[in-house]
Amino acid sequence: MALRGADILLYPTAISWGSEEHDPEERQRQRDSWILIQRAHAIANGIPVAVCNRVGFEPVTVGFTVKSETWAHNP
Repeated sequence: MALRGADILLYPTAISWGSEEHDPEERQRQRDSWILIQRAHAIANGIPVAVCNRVGFEPVTVGFTVKSETWAHNP
């Protein structure tokens, strides 16, 4: 994108956990990976990256209903 003249990259995301995922260590690993990926976008393009994620709870029905918990992080 930077090669096409972008000054900043904007990445809206909708990353979430299912209600059955309770392991805090796994949640932390997933969030750390998400942050690392955004940093990699900035490094690869040589420009700042702004990222936002939805927050809150949302019911998801896939054969049965689970609660999807979205999250945000301010590094």
